This record gives sequence, C-alpha cells and structure tokens, in this order.
Amino acid sequence: MSRVFDRDAPLTVRAGAICVFLLALANGYSQLQAVWAGASVDPGWYQWVMRPALRLFVGVVWAWGIAQMIGVFYWSWLVISVWMLAFTVIVPMIRFMDATDIGAVAMGAPGIVVGLIWFVGIGLLLSPPSLRAYWRHGRMWRRSAAG
Repeated sequence: MSRVFDRDAPLTVRAGAICVFLLALANGYSQLQAVWAGASVDPGWYQWVMRPALRLFVGVVWAWGIAQMIGVFYWSWLVISVWMLAFTVIVPMIRFMDATDIGAVAMGAPGIVVGLIWFVGIGLLLSPPSLRAYWRHGRMWRRSAAG
C-alpha cells in the first residue's frame, strides 16, 4: 500500500486533504441522516446503502488524490470550491439587497462546523505553499509504476 501523503506534499496540502476527507465523511453522514429523517417516502437499497457509500467513496478518493499531489483532483476541487465560495458570498448579498422575500436558509451547529471545515480547507489549499507545491511538484495524473 502506498503512503497516504506524497513525500513532496507540504503541511498545507496534507491538512487540506484531511479537511476534504472530513467533508466526505460529513457528506455521507448527511445523506444517511436525510434518509433516516424520512426525506424519502420509501427508502430502498440505493437510498440506504449505495448513495451514501458512493458519496463517501468519491469524497475519500478526492481527498486521497489531493494528498497524493495528483493535479486533476486538486485543481478540479479548487475550481469547484472557489466557484461555490463566490456564490456563498454573492447570493446572500443579493438576497439582502433584494426587496422581495426569498427566504432564509436555516443552519444548525453541524452545518456551521462543516462550513468552517470547508473554509479552512479552501484556505489551506489556496495558500501559497499549496499552489507552489502543485505548480512545481504536482502532476496531472498518477505517477507511473517505474517512476
């Protein structure tokens, strides 16, 4: 089994990959929680097992790819997160300025914790050491067996 982190990965990339892993766990759990709460009328095999497992698997693979300094995982996660970050900042400002009542989004303590982990992960993976590491040492796909 290969090591979890690439030997060239700086601390910011390692901590950012851990944040992505924690987000994957939270995503899988929130899917299960939605099924348990009765969000689905008749939950079947797909709702109870496959969907949460698939979300968890994809998130863990994404975190592993970032930890292994594989650029396709890093750059795609970063682009999606920065895009989401822009909407996290812009949409509330539009709602505030809009005269009509769009409605508020309620967020409990778990949502706030997940949001903080996400912001910390973005900050770590957008930091200069992370960007430099991926620019210099990262590769777009997995290293060959001979390399």
